[in-house]
Amino acid sequence: MNRVRVLVEGQTEESFVNKVIAPHLTNRGVHIYPILFRGRGGSFRYQRARKEIGNSLKEDRSLFCTTLVDFYGMPTDWPGRSQANSHSDTGEKARVVEQALLADVQQLMGDSFDPLRFVPILMSGSVNWRNSEKIHRDLRLC
Repeated sequence: MNRVRVLVEGQTEESFVNKVIAPHLTNRGVHIYPILFRGRGGSFRYQRARKEIGNSLKEDRSLFCTTLVDFYGMPTDWPGRSQANSHSDTGEKARVVEQALLADVQQLMGDSFDPLRFVPILMSGSVNWRNSEKIHRDLRLC
């Protein structure tokens, strides 16, 4: 059974993972569980998220890790965030940040890191059932 840790920014995303995504993936042999890294009203600056991502990937080398973060509430210190503003398409904005996140995590983890273990996912709109299809597709292990 594959295990996926999802770093979520808030309780809405945490609930979405538990109620919408988890039941679907459990049927496919994937155990997915959210980790709330923002805390109650706290910041979710990138250094805090980066530390959580790195620790998750280092503590268990068989674990997959992903994010479920809203682009519009994201602080500008996240990789690719400022560059993404040059795009008008919300999907393209999300892709720019996702690619920058993956590159940063690869650098953090070193040459022996398997980049398939980290799948950054940004929501460029509200969290809803349509977005779950993007998440299922992006995880690639289902």
